[in-house]
Amino acid sequence: MKKIAYTRQNIDSYAPVKSGVYFLFDDDDRVLYIGKSKNIKRRLVEHFTGVSHLESDTHSFTFSLCSEKVMDEIESIMISNLEPPINIKKKSELTGLKGIYFEPNVLKMLDILVKETGLSRSRIVNDLVTLKFCEAGLLDEKDVNIQGTLDKINDYTNRRRKK
Repeated sequence: MKKIAYTRQNIDSYAPVKSGVYFLFDDDDRVLYIGKSKNIKRRLVEHFTGVSHLESDTHSFTFSLCSEKVMDEIESIMISNLEPPINIKKKSELTGLKGIYFEPNVLKMLDILVKETGLSRSRIVNDLVTLKFCEAGLLDEKDVNIQGTLDKINDYTNRRRKK
C-alpha cells in the first residue's frame, strides 16, 4: 500500500468516501494507529482536525477498502498482528487491562483455533468470553453477534473428532 503524506490537502485528494480500514504512520514508518470507518475521508479529517480521540505525530496514512461486513474483523486482525501503540494504549485505558495471561495449554489451543478458523486471537477470546457471559445471564444473547465465531469453532471441533 502506498503511504500518503498526512496533510489536509492529501486527505481531501486521496482518501475515499468509502468503507475500509486505514493506517496512520509516524515519521519512521511505524504504524501508530489502525482504524475503520464507513467513510475513510470523513474519519481522517476528524483525526486531522482533532475532533477524534487521536493524538499523535502522524506523518503519513494509507487505507484498504473493504465492505462494512468485514471491516471489524480486518481491523481486529491488523491490530492483533501489528500492535499499534495508540490502539494498545486506548484499549488498555478503556478496559484497564494491560495484558492478559493465558496458561500454556490454553494459549496452544487458542493458536490452533486461530490457524484452523482464520479468526484473530482477540475475536476468538472476545466471543468465547461473550458466550460465557450470556450463559451466566450477564448478557442477553439477542444483543450479541458471536454465531459466526461459534460456527467456525464447531466446524473445527467436528473435524477433529472425525480424525
